[in-house]
Amino acid sequence: MNGFPYFHLDTLRFYGVLQRFAVCYLLCALLQLATDRIAPRAILFFAILIGYWALLRFVPIPGHGIPGRDIPFMDHDLNLVAWIDRQLFPHRLFEGTRDPEGLLSDLPAVASTLIGLLTGAWIMQARYQTRKILGLLAFGAALVLAGLGWNQTFPINKRLWTSSYVLYSGGLSILLLAAFYYIVEIRQNRGRWTYPIIVFGTNAITAYVFSELLSSAVSVFKVGVTQSLQEYVYSNFFIHMINPAFGSLLYSLLFVMVCFIPHWLLYRNRIFIKL
Repeated sequence: MNGFPYFHLDTLRFYGVLQRFAVCYLLCALLQLATDRIAPRAILFFAILIGYWALLRFVPIPGHGIPGRDIPFMDHDLNLVAWIDRQLFPHRLFEGTRDPEGLLSDLPAVASTLIGLLTGAWIMQARYQTRKILGLLAFGAALVLAGLGWNQTFPINKRLWTSSYVLYSGGLSILLLAAFYYIVEIRQNRGRWTYPIIVFGTNAITAYVFSELLSSAVSVFKVGVTQSLQEYVYSNFFIHMINPAFGSLLYSLLFVMVCFIPHWLLYRNRIFIKL
């Protein structure tokens, strides 16, 4: 997927979203097999978040110094995550000098996955649905507030997958889970509005891969000499709709609808691609 459609092996990117999924799921699956106790997971979760902050804050960048003293803390390129990736895979990074799915930032991504393990354990253990909802709301709100608080000294940053980002994004995810659990499981509201979610959800990884390949295809396919198919469609049909931002939204919704069609066919034929 990273090489599509030209497959230039000399600059092929090794990192990626699916690669991060693999690393995080492998490590958390091993932890799940090793123990089903909550305490070790919680301890590991906090150890990762604090340890990652300490690495980015106090470990000097070779040739530049200590972040926050000699160089700006969380500089675009002068940070430990980007420096390690440049040493390992030069000329193979998503943004040239850094990669949003780099090696070291897999650590806090594992912490994000641990939130899922802890949340799943709570849902399995709680006996009453009301208790489950209240627990999810409390856990989610606590993570959001903790993330916002830590943001003051360790900014929320998805590219570096900072510890504050783990707390904030994880908390929002749990609050959304609580809302859907209440609507779908408790209130049994399962109307037509859930159908698109089910279609995409039953082939989620396939949908992601298809969308990435389609995005690459429309970006490299040329209409005329200079414009890609994506640029042509957007500039000729969407950019003048009210304003460019609204046109971009409509283009994005059209893209989702195009991605929906093959996955609707998969769902109708009960074809589910598992990894």
